Amino acid sequence: MNMLILKIQDRKYGMRKMPPIKGSAFGIRVSSVLSKILSSPNAKTALLDIQSRFHGLSKAEDVNKETVSTKDALTFGQAILMLLSDIDPNTVIDIIREAFSYEVYCDNKKLSDDVVFEEHFEKYPGDLYVVGVWAAYNHVKDFFTGLGDGIKAFMPNSENSQSSHQ
Repeated sequence: MNMLILKIQDRKYGMRKMPPIKGSAFGIRVSSVLSKILSSPNAKTALLDIQSRFHGLSKAEDVNKETVSTKDALTFGQAILMLLSDIDPNTVIDIIREAFSYEVYCDNKKLSDDVVFEEHFEKYPGDLYVVGVWAAYNHVKDFFTGLGDGIKAFMPNSENSQSSHQ
């Protein structure tokens, strides 16, 4: 299994995805939190703000060329905070902590170790949410990207359905 990498300045974060059974259960918890976030009154405003500020930066190469300014990054952070403002902080922290519970590292130090986690994020508190969201996203994204095809195959009237009515 490949290690996923995220670099923040001179820090190199790496992770391996959770095993499918653990990741699928975590995905349900993440979906529950996301549905609450997206149903909040602030969600539409925040998402429209993100979209308008980052219009045209849809390719990963664009972001890697450092075309996103500090102002854009701060605005993005403010929009994320607006999305999180209607959610119970303990719920968000539980999700982030669970994201770190499996194979997330910084410079080869395992962040699921409580002492390593505390020491690292005392030194780099600004990385906590970014790396936590990055890890949570990568742990669960594969469960949702192919969901539509799976649902179509499951439906009895779908051309992809393999069930027969004999």
